[in-house]
Amino acid sequence: MTRPLKVALFLALCLLAVSAGFYYRTALGVGREAVCKADLYNLLAAATMYAGDNDGYLPPGDRWVSALSEYIRDPHIQLRCPEDHSTGYSSYAINSAVAGTRFIVPGPGLPLLPAGYEGVVLFFETAHPGDNPAGGRTDVVSPPRHPDGNCYGLLPWGTVCTVEPPPFELSE
Repeated sequence: MTRPLKVALFLALCLLAVSAGFYYRTALGVGREAVCKADLYNLLAAATMYAGDNDGYLPPGDRWVSALSEYIRDPHIQLRCPEDHSTGYSSYAINSAVAGTRFIVPGPGLPLLPAGYEGVVLFFETAHPGDNPAGGRTDVVSPPRHPDGNCYGLLPWGTVCTVEPPPFELSE
């Protein structure tokens, strides 16, 4: 094999290794995003069960982690985003604009969702991890942790990852 052919082969192998690493990191990021969305979905389920047992009220912002602990029995549900490398207990925060408010109105038949709650953020990835993080739009982590942006848990039952934050305030 001639020297130019060896150099070309070496460069091709290096390019292949770099591109494989790029695709591996991208796939890993997408997988971690899916885990984050699943954890937020489970937090939404726990908050809904809490509301069902507490006259329709969502957990209070200052102690939401302990309030939801009895509703989170699956040891695989984490309160930390896989992309968060901080030391805080929870990398998710509750939206202080809706924490502690009456989310569902109990009554005969199906419970009612009051006007203004549809699509509002309940849980989000916070820039200030801690024991019971609570806050609003200004507390969202920046830059985003995932390829599609930060992940949010939306009322009543949705998760989304997006660069632009969904609404944090109740609509009229």
